[in-house]
Amino acid sequence: MASLVFPALSSAQQAMEPQQYQNLQQQVEQLRSDAPVRRSLLWKLSAVALAGALAADTASSWGRPELNPLVRGQAGRFDGRSFGLKAGIAGGGLLAQYLLLRKAPQAEKAAAWTNFGAAGLLGAAAIRNHQANR
Repeated sequence: MASLVFPALSSAQQAMEPQQYQNLQQQVEQLRSDAPVRRSLLWKLSAVALAGALAADTASSWGRPELNPLVRGQAGRFDGRSFGLKAGIAGGGLLAQYLLLRKAPQAEKAAAWTNFGAAGLLGAAAIRNHQANR
């Protein structure tokens, strides 16, 4: 029946050799690997949680003495440079995860929980900062 409706289809099916079929499969796989990757809701929520915790930590630290010498700004205080470093580290980590998860999507859940853990640490630092600044 299909040969009556699509005569070219039946002749194409008969004419395709195994090597052509393998080449076609490779092309399809290449297209699939180049396609945009959709991240799970869990990973997206973890990225939002990390950004929120960074914002809370920044708000609780701005202009106050900074104990971490790696992000300490001018006069030993948390300033724009400090925020830039922290945001760069967090953003770079998320970008690295995004790119690495294109090759290993099965690690997405572990990456999400890593982000939630980092968000927890930043959130705890923000709480400590708010309590210390009363």
